[in-house]
Formats: sequence, structure tokens, C-alpha cells
Amino acid sequence: MAWNHRYVRRKETRSPGELETERTLGQRGWLGSRTSFCLLGLALALAGFVISQVASGSVAILLGYLFLGNGFVLAFCTVPRAIGRLRVVSCWQFLGIRSYTIYILHFPILTLMAASFYSDGGPPASGWFALTATIGTTLICIAAFEVCERRFLHARIRVEGNEQ
Repeated sequence: MAWNHRYVRRKETRSPGELETERTLGQRGWLGSRTSFCLLGLALALAGFVISQVASGSVAILLGYLFLGNGFVLAFCTVPRAIGRLRVVSCWQFLGIRSYTIYILHFPILTLMAASFYSDGGPPASGWFALTATIGTTLICIAAFEVCERRFLHARIRVEGNEQ
């Protein structure tokens, strides 16, 4: 329970992690907001992309990719709550929870698909195979997640409808 400005008790609806994030990032003014850190992350990622494309030395290219990766991590960790509530974000969350299954299974499935259609071992001549294989592999991996991995998830990331 917490107190509001009129000294009336109210129920705290945020988790301790969210409160700690707000204390860490600060909520005073534009420079302390989550949005500014998100924009800083996107600017860092953009700078890293430009450096990695323009630079000629291996150290500079590595530094560019370092900026690119860290910028995206900062941007996605501090994305404003209004963006987090959009429906398209829930699609990415759906795939994110299933990403480990997709990571583990995509290569064997794609290899078997390519071997069954292309016996010479060469790459597919058409982009339609790649698109169909990507969609098919993702669907197979989502089905494998539902059958195998779903009941072993940590309590914080339980999927709705999960029976114990």
C-alpha cells in the first residue's frame, strides 16, 4: 500500500521491478524519462550502423556493431509503456516466449526441407521456397513449443491457459 498526495491509502498496482526501474531511470523532466533513454538507444544504434557500414578497419567495424547491439538493447529495455501496450507488440511477445524453441529447431527443419526439395545441395532458385520454409518452420516450432516446452516455463512468463 502507498499514500497518494492527499494522504489516503491506495493500492500499489506496479511491480517492485517497475518501481525500481523508475527510481533508477528517474521520472523528472525529459532527460530522466524512459522515452529519452529509448531515443538515446536508437541514436546509438543508428550511429553504430553507420560506423559499421562506413568504417574500413576491423576494430572500427567491431565498435560499430558494439554500438548497434547496445543501442538496440537500451532502446528495447526502455521502450515507453504506451508503445508496449500496442497490439503489434503482443505479437512479438508471443514469438519472444517461443523464441528458444524456434532457435533450437529451425536449422534441422530447414535443412530437411531443403534436402527434400533440392537434391543437388544448392540454394533455392526462388524466394518463394525461402518464404514458405520460414512460415512453415515457424508454425512447426510453435506447435513443438505447445506440445513440449509450455509446461516448463518459469512462473513469471507463464502462457495463458497453461495447466499444471
